[in-house]
Amino acid sequence: MKLIEAYPEFIDIYKEIAEFRRDPKELIGMFSEALLELDRNTERYMIDELKEDVEKAEAERDAEKQRADAAEADRDAEKQRADSLQETLGIYRDKFGEI
Repeated sequence: MKLIEAYPEFIDIYKEIAEFRRDPKELIGMFSEALLELDRNTERYMIDELKEDVEKAEAERDAEKQRADAAEADRDAEKQRADSLQETLGIYRDKFGEI
């Protein structure tokens, strides 16, 4: 009673708490609903985290592919340059003999 006298603005909350003490089924139902909502939110969060991880992995894969493609292009250019030099050397050998 002292509590109600000290804080009368909370009388509705006090009544609700007293009702929950008499019949806890509604409180358990509310608690179950809250847990269900938390489960849904956790599931959404985990899915969002996994999507983010997949996007990062795909970006890393794409960057690595670009590096590999650039390295292959460099290798091909160097091979062409080497072939060209080899051809030029063959022309000079034909023209001037063995050096």
